[in-house]
Amino acid sequence: MIITKQKEFNDLLDSIKGNSVFIIGCNECATLCHTGGEEEILSMIDALKEKSIKTTGWVILEPACHLLNDKRLLKEHKNIDVCWVVFGASGQRAAEATESARLFLENAKEANIVIKDFNDAFFPSAGEEIKRNFEELKETFFPDLIFTHFRHDLHQDHRLISDLTWNTFRDHLILEYEVIKYDGDLGSPNFFVHLDDSLVKKKIEYLHHFFETQKKKNWFSEENFRSILRIRGIECNSPTSYAEAFYCRKIVFK
Repeated sequence: MIITKQKEFNDLLDSIKGNSVFIIGCNECATLCHTGGEEEILSMIDALKEKSIKTTGWVILEPACHLLNDKRLLKEHKNIDVCWVVFGASGQRAAEATESARLFLENAKEANIVIKDFNDAFFPSAGEEIKRNFEELKETFFPDLIFTHFRHDLHQDHRLISDLTWNTFRDHLILEYEVIKYDGDLGSPNFFVHLDDSLVKKKIEYLHHFFETQKKKNWFSEENFRSILRIRGIECNSPTSYAEAFYCRKIVFK
């Protein structure tokens, strides 16, 4: 983190010399130091207006230091293979699942997208057949990391997929993700990943762009998506305010 300090306002006025300005802020260090985040930019705009100085616009950028981190991560993890499986999607929902997966995985070395059309309202009655699909996956893909539903998810289809994940993959790191819903089944996750605001915006943008069939659901809103990420950010003291949370039941250090 880079500690910053605001320049004296009168010094800024001397530099501007009455010209119009465009203000650029940073969504991490300057925001955390309260020197150049959104709140400070809006205050600056008001202060300049009182001095009859026009602000032509403003923007908060992702920190440039993150660009170096992104390049390093891509260099270190450029050989990622992903098997993306959806067990309950047909018709338009299958198309949504496929197109969204393609975008999320566009930088993967290999992306195998598997879409099954099991009726999500009757997953338990189709458990044996779904289990066969898991066994087939186990023989063809050997993951280092698996994401699955939260074990105590109150939707029976989600819960069955979680159970079969643990039943099938016995020597893998498994992280369980959560889904906000009417049933109110959120727990206390113990594995967190910090997210900066630009990534939060991108995630929400992708969700709204691809999942047209879900837009009428009362839980499907930017406010709800951002709120859960903010709450999890508080729980892990995220320096970026936001975090994605998972449940990690077993982890082995070698």
